[in-house]
Amino acid sequence: HPVISTMMPKANNNLKEFLHKWVKTGFEYGGEDGFGLQFSINTLNEEQRNEMFRGCSLSLTEIGGIIDWLPMPKKRKYTLNFAVTSKSNLDVDLMNKYFDKEKCIVKITPIHETVEAVDEGYEIVTDFDVYEKFEQPLVKDGWDVIVFVPSKEEDADRITCGNSLIALGN
Repeated sequence: HPVISTMMPKANNNLKEFLHKWVKTGFEYGGEDGFGLQFSINTLNEEQRNEMFRGCSLSLTEIGGIIDWLPMPKKRKYTLNFAVTSKSNLDVDLMNKYFDKEKCIVKITPIHETVEAVDEGYEIVTDFDVYEKFEQPLVKDGWDVIVFVPSKEEDADRITCGNSLIALGN
């Protein structure tokens, strides 16, 4: 099942058209499900998002507008990925302000213990019970939510979200 994951770079002038073509191609060649489309959102706090993406991502309002413009997905909703820490913002009212729960599903996932995550000082969540405080209000409000909990082996082997990372020798 082909999936594109994007942080929605604002420097890409063809982004909107590319995403539309991806969805339409998925309708034609992706069977009943179509092709997957995942948006890396991480937090609903714009200041934190700008810091995380170094000011290179579109705003939440712009991302929500593009999702509104995209066709209704077939069977798989568009995924809003939130790499969370215990301090992340997944406020239900903000989620409803920016995104359409009929088109989108929320995926809650950890920040993986990578060199960059550690160097940047991101909290690496190992007690996955923290996810419940994010998941439950969304589910109660009618959002579909996926909680992704990696195995220790997955992180240790540097395989995250189904992608194998190959370490280069020094």
